[in-house]
Amino acid sequence: MFSTSIFGWSVGEDTYVVPDNTRYILQTDHHGVIHVSFRSTDDMDRFVAKMEESGFPLPEDVPDETFKRPKWLDDK
Repeated sequence: MFSTSIFGWSVGEDTYVVPDNTRYILQTDHHGVIHVSFRSTDDMDRFVAKMEESGFPLPEDVPDETFKRPKWLDDK
């Protein structure tokens, strides 16, 4: 995932990672963003809290004008 994100991505090629437990999906995209989709809000809340504790809070704006604005960003 790191190698693809840093060295191998292109506009037409996003990378998806599904772990064995299938509780979430990781996606890298051509904006240099890593998306995580969760099966439950509890998993999502734990992930967001852990990322914030580690110094990586959710973004306050989109990376550029071509990025589709997520609903949760407007709800902040």
